[in-house]
Amino acid sequence: MGSFLDEVKAVNYDVAVDAQGLFKTALLPFFAGIKRRIGYSHGREMSSAFYTETFINLKEYFDPKVFHLDHMAVLAKAIGAADVRYGVEPPAVPAR
Repeated sequence: MGSFLDEVKAVNYDVAVDAQGLFKTALLPFFAGIKRRIGYSHGREMSSAFYTETFINLKEYFDPKVFHLDHMAVLAKAIGAADVRYGVEPPAVPAR
């Protein structure tokens, strides 16, 4: 991981968004020295300990009424993305 970590450090990123929320995906931006690190607050594998900003708690994350796209939009908005609007149309089920 050393050479890859050096490559990430060399880019000098302003922000990292960890939409996966795993220990290993939270470590890279932390060790790369990225000052602003955004992720989910439910902290799978204690990943939230490495973020500077957290969103979406455990109850919100697993709410069956909320699409995962909405969770991703919260992270995107945290870095300045516009409000995301989309439609989800479930596939038609053929009649038997």
